[in-house]
Amino acid sequence: IVLVLDQSGSMKENFGSGTRQSAMKAAVNSFIGEVADKYSTDADHRIAIVTFGSGAETLKDWTAVNSTGAAALTSEINDLPKEPEGATNVGAGMQMAKNLMDSDAYTGGNTDRLKTVIVFTDGVPTTEKEFNTTVANNAISAAKDMKDNGVTIYTVGIFNGAKPEQLYGDKWDYA
Repeated sequence: IVLVLDQSGSMKENFGSGTRQSAMKAAVNSFIGEVADKYSTDADHRIAIVTFGSGAETLKDWTAVNSTGAAALTSEINDLPKEPEGATNVGAGMQMAKNLMDSDAYTGGNTDRLKTVIVFTDGVPTTEKEFNTTVANNAISAAKDMKDNGVTIYTVGIFNGAKPEQLYGDKWDYA
């Protein structure tokens, strides 16, 4: 599973009783906890984390989601800035996710592993403040390449009209 997390400036805006960033952090930490609860020798889940704003980076490379790995992953999430900044270059984030999925490291020796990308974002693809066709097309292209290689992609929107309690509810349904 690659988690692709929006770290653009608009993530610091109010959302529910906190900010979009705090809602995303709670949702991602809850998800990591649920995955960790399912970890076993038969279901040895692995997660990598990509963040994006004006650019993108791999925040945490492939990590087994056992108790030690889950603690390391949630530590990275908790250390994300309270007030992120920059554009919403989801195209760069999706390309980083594609690079991780293309690497042999994702299997960890388990060739039956399902490939999943979950994108958490609140906004329109931008390089500054306006919609950017190139950023959108880069995101679509990376997503199509991943889909053609058997990756399932989910997007979680964090924006007005979304319900924060649905982002970090009691249970996650993942495949």
